[in-house]
Amino acid sequence: MPNIPRALLFLPLLAMSANLLLAQSPASPLQPGPESRQLAVFLGTWRDEAVFQPSPISPGGRMNLTQTCDWFSGGFSLVCHTDTSGFMGDIKTLTIITYDSDAKQYTHFELNSVGYAESAMGTYNAGVWTFVRESKNAGKTFKIRSTIKLPTVDSALMTSEISVDGGPWSPIMELKGNRTKQSAATLNGPAQRLLDKPVTPLSTTGSRLNLSPLLLSK
Repeated sequence: MPNIPRALLFLPLLAMSANLLLAQSPASPLQPGPESRQLAVFLGTWRDEAVFQPSPISPGGRMNLTQTCDWFSGGFSLVCHTDTSGFMGDIKTLTIITYDSDAKQYTHFELNSVGYAESAMGTYNAGVWTFVRESKNAGKTFKIRSTIKLPTVDSALMTSEISVDGGPWSPIMELKGNRTKQSAATLNGPAQRLLDKPVTPLSTTGSRLNLSPLLLSK
């Protein structure tokens, strides 16, 4: 038998492996599912006013927010930039929201220009968005639950409550917002129909997607 270089012996195996990988790859790029497309209702630029009640995490006061949300590449996730002014000063916030198909929940992540970062998990059910996050401070466990409703295509109401160490829920914030500008991906078509006819609930467990006022109030 001729003395064949060892490297050549592996070429057929490499070719076979490559064919297997190609066979496993999708014929076309993955497309966002209905859960991801549901986020389209938050596209565009919003102007909000938030009113805080005195609570264990805030002295109370008012905030004004301008938030612009658009799709991240691929259309699976929403990216929002927020400018905030008010009793906590002038702060910028970056928000990313995406759907976790394994957990069957939305993941909401925020960080801001003063060093805070938080994450929350959320659900959509019969026209209501609910996000819950948990944090610890000074030996206590704080849970914050934010609920968002869109009475119309271009308006939103958000209320937030707090529970300390598993205690009862108490209201801490109310936010009212209005869309002032739609993004390049307008609400025509599927997103509008999601408002006109709510989809089948994605989950029966349980903000405007902007939770940044709560992030700032820590």
